Amino acid sequence: MKRTMLYVSASVLLISTIAFGGKAKKGNNSFPLLQENTINTIIDVTARSVARRYDLNPDQAQIAREMIERNSWNFINEHYDTLLEVMPKLYEFRMKASEGEDPTPAEVQAVAQKLYPLIVEARNLIVSQNEKFDQYLNDKQKVKHQRDIAKMKKDFARIEKKFKRWKEGGYRPGEFAKRRHRRRRMRNINKPKTQKTLDPTMFDFWEMYVKTFIEAFQLDQGQVTLAYSVLNDMKTRANAYRQDHAREFQEVQQAIERLSKANTTQPDKKRREELAKYKKKLAKLNQPLLDMFEELKQRLMDIPTDVQRKSAQQLLSTKDKQDKTGK
Repeated sequence: MKRTMLYVSASVLLISTIAFGGKAKKGNNSFPLLQENTINTIIDVTARSVARRYDLNPDQAQIAREMIERNSWNFINEHYDTLLEVMPKLYEFRMKASEGEDPTPAEVQAVAQKLYPLIVEARNLIVSQNEKFDQYLNDKQKVKHQRDIAKMKKDFARIEKKFKRWKEGGYRPGEFAKRRHRRRRMRNINKPKTQKTLDPTMFDFWEMYVKTFIEAFQLDQGQVTLAYSVLNDMKTRANAYRQDHAREFQEVQQAIERLSKANTTQPDKKRREELAKYKKKLAKLNQPLLDMFEELKQRLMDIPTDVQRKSAQQLLSTKDKQDKTGK
């Protein structure tokens, strides 16, 4: 989901906690993953992302920031005890699923029964706050914002439907694992079987970039959590796009592989023309993924402090000089 006004507001911490199993409470620094300074960083990055997405003026940006901060802290503090109880369990389910061990329907039901009301409350608050925020936007900004609101409502409907089924005992064994395997299959849809190098349309490339970014800017634990939150957000959007275009990716890739074979019966000129046509189609299909990778990079750059940016720049400058001199 996009980290815009739509997906934060009261639930920026709920979503982050669902993703990472962390815990947070204002004034409580007992937990390493989502401490107060980390939450404030998430809020700050989110506010800047909102301002950039809707091209807000300073007054609009300040209103958005205040709404995000107020709603986020109110929500997390009001429901802290419940989140503290259920989030580690949800995180445990995901970790076990990654190792091939699945939770029972009863275990998932117990968690979903407590989490579902929070999701409904978050959705109601987010919708109302976004509709309220809409009054501060100009006509051009409202067009994009209304599209985002419509998309947000669909996303929440999907999430609520799943958790409602789970809280009623309808969890299907293997759902966590299936989600993981589906991501792996979708990741390889547009990857040639013989391809050995990574490219910016692949999740392996995105993950490698994030790890390198974390190391280059020496991010602290809270910032690392936020960086992976951004990565997971972008991967969710990319997966949705790939699923929507799965058949197109498959057909184009199969055509490219077929036309790339040396023993084709087609005349060489005709084969090259056909191959170029399908490669052009693949490039067009990949363009939204490339755009998402650029957005990933931009959002990651919002995370480091000015001191960290300066330190990383100095390190890169020193390395560049060493590469040129060979020393």
